[in-house]
Amino acid sequence: ALLATIANPMRIINEAVKPGLDVVSVKVDTGEMFIPDLIMAGEAAKVSIDLITPLLRGGDSDGYKAKILMGVVVTDTHDIGKNVVKALLVADGFEVIDLGVDVAHEVFVENIISQKPLILAASAYTSASARGLGVLNEKLKEAGVRDDVIFLIGGAGVYSSDVPIVGADAYGADANEAVALCNGFLSN
Repeated sequence: ALLATIANPMRIINEAVKPGLDVVSVKVDTGEMFIPDLIMAGEAAKVSIDLITPLLRGGDSDGYKAKILMGVVVTDTHDIGKNVVKALLVADGFEVIDLGVDVAHEVFVENIISQKPLILAASAYTSASARGLGVLNEKLKEAGVRDDVIFLIGGAGVYSSDVPIVGADAYGADANEAVALCNGFLSN
């Protein structure tokens, strides 16, 4: 119903979906809600974002700012944050190739070779899966494609201090910062 009444679909993400997820996240932290509630909220957000994303570019495949390859590292199936980042990037004019969740390192490498993105955005939700970001960086080097992309990391299990540890170029603390970083990479 909101899609029919709001001219700018991004308002739904910025004023309803993201704040709703933030409320649930805080309530999980305080014990007022539990992980199943967060999972349900995430699934609802995913459905909303999937409906909104095609409207952000109106189906136009030309005139993108740059191509971004994104995915959640192997062993990790959490994609709420990735989906919000993806929606904001698309809205801001980027072409986003979303590899999904539990993405094998080889799949990232193959897509860098075939898709030739400017930016690789990889995320991890847990500290255990965040180790996969460092492994991914090593696999990119082994394949000779590490210098072909800007490597941006993020996710709940990742911190700015992880950038030098995993060999990334930058860290996005949230979706808005990730978009700002991607825009900044264009001027370099």
